[in-house]
Amino acid sequence: GGPRCGCGNRGCLEAVASRTAITRDVPKAIKHGYRGPISKALERDPNQLSGKDLKAAYDAGDKLVRKIIHRAAKKIGIGIGSLLNVLGLEIVVLGGGVIEAFGDSFVERIDRTARQIAFEINAKDVKIVRAELGDDAGVIGSAMLAREALKRNARKRA
Repeated sequence: GGPRCGCGNRGCLEAVASRTAITRDVPKAIKHGYRGPISKALERDPNQLSGKDLKAAYDAGDKLVRKIIHRAAKKIGIGIGSLLNVLGLEIVVLGGGVIEAFGDSFVERIDRTARQIAFEINAKDVKIVRAELGDDAGVIGSAMLAREALKRNARKRA
């Protein structure tokens, strides 16, 4: 029942806690009269707020950005806690521009919520960590898959 997601459904985690979702709420608040440090970043480029813009506003004490970031961390934590209950994961690796910009404090906030949601037995030994490769993880992974496919094809021909 939440906001419409890019996939067409409503209320997906992507629709409530991604950078796109986070930045969707900022222009709405400014349109309704909110003024804070994030307003300057939107004046510079009204179509794009980066994770770095959000982090700068957060560090400057922007109340709106702090509220939105805390809400996103909570939603992500709820999603991860639910997944821990269903899948019994050993590790959860978080990546993307917002994770990269906000770092360990954001991950710790997510971790706390996930552990509150998950059954103790499922959360006991799980690690929730930041991706080491940051925003380059997808590109590096794609390159590695392509390399492996080339190796397989070369072995088949030999």
